[in-house]
Amino acid sequence: MRFTAHILNLTVQERVKDASISVDLVRGAMRYIRASPSRLSKFNRRTEEKMVGTKAHLCLDVPTRWNSTYMMLNVAEEYEYVFEAYVHNDHSFSLDLSTGYGVPTCDDWENVRRVTKVLEPFYELTLKVSGSFKSELDRYLGEDCENNSGSFDLLLWWKVNSPRFPIVARMAQDVLSIPISTIAFEIAFNTSGCVLDDFRSSLTPSMVEALVCTQDWL
Repeated sequence: MRFTAHILNLTVQERVKDASISVDLVRGAMRYIRASPSRLSKFNRRTEEKMVGTKAHLCLDVPTRWNSTYMMLNVAEEYEYVFEAYVHNDHSFSLDLSTGYGVPTCDDWENVRRVTKVLEPFYELTLKVSGSFKSELDRYLGEDCENNSGSFDLLLWWKVNSPRFPIVARMAQDVLSIPISTIAFEIAFNTSGCVLDDFRSSLTPSMVEALVCTQDWL
């Protein structure tokens, strides 16, 4: 599932890249309105005048999370005409945004519509994937505990029950495949103390590296 999410993220980021400037323009406009209660109040008055039916609140996104960008653009698109009217009521709006890319134009809003249309099926897919995993995990955690006797075969249990919990079974497979070791973790991650001591304190860095690598390979 992690691999699927990674591929999905790369695909979506590539789609958004083509309209990145338009997205930045809308993000800047949203940030300007939300930065001041008076601006937000003035924007809400314009919303009432334009009789916009939506009750969604203006929200900012996390640029590194495409799903939050989709939600921001999806809301902003419904207030397109309010943003256009707000330009004429707040001269600082254009002046402030001019330090960046500027105020969103008709072409920018058209790009935003294209982006939201492309992102919508990916967003719904993400909700389905995460929803199916949460329900499966809830079912697994709600199971009665097995009798932890000496004859209990954990691998056999997962082999039998993997069709019921396919995603959790893959996670268990990753965990159970880790080799078991009884070595102290300090020794495993701190070998310098075994190589350098009072009698071998003059070793060069390259020699220490060679000794540590040779020990690891052996």
